[in-house]
Amino acid sequence: MAQWLPLLFLIVLPRLVQAQLVYTLNDNSITITGYAGPSGNVVIPNTINGYYVTSIGDYAFLENTSLTSVTIPNSVTNIGDESFCSCTSLTNAILPDSIISIGEFAFAGCSSLTNFMIPDSVTSIGTNAFEECSSLTSITIPNGVTSIDDSAFASCTSLTNVILPDSIINIEEFAFAGASLTNLTLPDSVTCIGQGAFQGCNSLSTIIIPDSVTNIEVDAFLDCTSMTSISVDVDNQDYSSLNGILFDKAQDALLECPSALTNTDYTIPEGVVTNAENAFWYCPNLAKITIPGSLTNIVGTPFYDCTGLTNICVNSTNPAYSSLNGVLFDKAQDTLLQYPPGLTNASYTIPNSVTDLQDYAFSDCINLVNITIPNSVTNMGYGAFLGCTSLASVVIPKGVTSIPEQTFSECISLADVIIPYSVTNIGELAFSQCISLTSVTIPASAATIGDFAFESLPALASVYFEGNALPNIGRVFYDDPGTIVYYLPGATGWAATYDDVTTELWNPQAQNASVTAGQFGFSITGPTNATVVIQACTNLANPVWIPVSTNTFDSNGASSFSDAQWANHPSRFYRFSSW
Repeated sequence: MAQWLPLLFLIVLPRLVQAQLVYTLNDNSITITGYAGPSGNVVIPNTINGYYVTSIGDYAFLENTSLTSVTIPNSVTNIGDESFCSCTSLTNAILPDSIISIGEFAFAGCSSLTNFMIPDSVTSIGTNAFEECSSLTSITIPNGVTSIDDSAFASCTSLTNVILPDSIINIEEFAFAGASLTNLTLPDSVTCIGQGAFQGCNSLSTIIIPDSVTNIEVDAFLDCTSMTSISVDVDNQDYSSLNGILFDKAQDALLECPSALTNTDYTIPEGVVTNAENAFWYCPNLAKITIPGSLTNIVGTPFYDCTGLTNICVNSTNPAYSSLNGVLFDKAQDTLLQYPPGLTNASYTIPNSVTDLQDYAFSDCINLVNITIPNSVTNMGYGAFLGCTSLASVVIPKGVTSIPEQTFSECISLADVIIPYSVTNIGELAFSQCISLTSVTIPASAATIGDFAFESLPALASVYFEGNALPNIGRVFYDDPGTIVYYLPGATGWAATYDDVTTELWNPQAQNASVTAGQFGFSITGPTNATVVIQACTNLANPVWIPVSTNTFDSNGASSFSDAQWANHPSRFYRFSSW
């Protein structure tokens, strides 16, 4: 009996696997659509019930976290979309030379996949096919493949070596974004390099663009933190390079500066007319940049996250732009385009001529503690103060009608902000991760508040709405566990909760006014643990209200106020405010 057991085992095992596979029969061929078997190794048979297995269907092994190895038979020609997506324990996948196409997200998220070869028969690799295969170290693309599709190898953080064949024509958007490529040879067949194709490839130090390339899209090599040089073959008819920086052929458009360019002082050549979108983003070594008189078209935010930049200098002959104390403006200085992120000043006053702050105008200016925005400013761009981690307080001018997306996101020191009555819109993530913000007042003028506008604010105790409840709100106060929303008497649309946050009526009352020990005072009742600001003025006909005290109600909803200065005025009037 013992000598027959191994043979019996080999005969029974395929039948067991067949019983555990879920499949469909179409046109006399089998497509595997699922697997109900145990963890470990799976060997898919060539035939089931006499029919050839020709395809691994969409989602067949999706999120099978116990699968460690799979062997696919030589009858299979197609691996479907998401077929092995998020099989996080899969270390080994053996594909036959019969495979022609690998579908979208086919192996995406297979973070343990190390032993993998793409068969020479493959002609198509789908979008995101190997995204986040973080253990994959090397890959050879077969000669029949003409395109590396969108994000095909994005976030393959261990991928150091890729061999591209002479058949490759297109490298699509974010194809290798976030990979750890140490060197790369682009074949002469390549004509198009897509947006962000090699973005964040932080080990790639240089790249040579062959003469075949006719289209390089924006951010192709953005944030490659080790890249010191982009070189272009001299025979290329559309692009050129000068001192390691990418230009168009005529060199009237500066397209991309490598992030690790060693120059601390760079002068854009005279004759350059256009500075392309994001051309100098993430260049930490750059301390000073000089803009020539010829440069009249700066696309977008020019020097985002150039953390060492302290001086932007514009030639006085430039008809479109100017600089003042190292800050970049348009010629009329009514638009502030860029405040250098590397400036060490703790305070800055925006000139009274400015009406517009461009997108990201002050982003990542980590040294700014105080900023004065004049009433002339009516427009603040997207992410205008994003990541200003030292900014403690800000007064938004009364002419501003919109606080766009991410305007103050990640301002972790921001403890005090006043939103004026002119504001009608608060954009998505506008105050996201402002972890020091304890209280905010939403004016009655606000008509819309975007998703996550106030998300991840652990210190946010009180939100005061001065108007009716806004409809269709959702996820605005996400991850704000201690927040209470207060609303005024007579306001409509309020319930016991709002966006999953507890609500309470905010109706502080003054009681028992008296003069004690030469000071006028009164007791106040209001919502438990809420904060109230007492303001005073001396003339109701033309009032100028001045904050004189900030009080927090105790656990019984009580507080008291006294004014030592009351006798210094012929008359003194008081009111409550949430700020």
